[in-house]
Amino acid sequence: RRLGLSGDLPRVPSVTLGTGSENLLEMTAAYAALANQGRPVQPWAIEEVRAADGTVLYQRAAPEPAEPVLSAHTVQAINAMLVKAVETGTGRAAQLRGAVIAGKTGTTQDYRDAWFIGYTGAVAAGGWVGNDDDAPMRGVTGGRLPAKIWARAMSEGGGRMMLVPPPVLDIRAPAPVVPPSDDPLSRLLRGLFGEESAAPARPGQPSAQQPARPAPSQPSRLSNPPAYPGERFDR
Repeated sequence: RRLGLSGDLPRVPSVTLGTGSENLLEMTAAYAALANQGRPVQPWAIEEVRAADGTVLYQRAAPEPAEPVLSAHTVQAINAMLVKAVETGTGRAAQLRGAVIAGKTGTTQDYRDAWFIGYTGAVAAGGWVGNDDDAPMRGVTGGRLPAKIWARAMSEGGGRMMLVPPPVLDIRAPAPVVPPSDDPLSRLLRGLFGEESAAPARPGQPSAQQPARPAPSQPSRLSNPPAYPGERFDR
């Protein structure tokens, strides 16, 4: 909701896997917030309207700078995962030479909808492929045709915006210490993975904290994105 999604989002754990419905515009805007350091983005279609004599009838007012709705750690961690989705995962067809791209594929039941939403640190775009009558397609997935269309469109129109990498997590740094949550879902997950259930400390009692994870000895190649060559991209 903080990223601007207004559709029907059922309050069930599987909502993170795609349960519920959203439109492409809002989903693309939500991913754009990840490129924008966690600050929500409001899409618009009309910048200005002029009369035949040049009189300005409407001009879009510049929005106030938005405050981040996600922590920097959360944004960078998600971006690092979605960069991997394009580098080695289902979004490989969206790769562009010289660009660090984060993205996510999506495919609904019976191949009725196929999506790809991708972004750099300066531009986000989404694409949908499907039939007008909602009929199933023949094996079309988000990582195939939509990702290829996205790559072709952005290679032609992305320009210098494709050279700005999304902010990603430096995985050499230790993760912040987060106190264990005691909501029902967290207790269930701790039980599934064999972790001890941690109840909140009573007043006057010290609370147990999770130790920070040690930094790995090998640096991550995501930590320092490579230098980018020219502005021409090929698939």
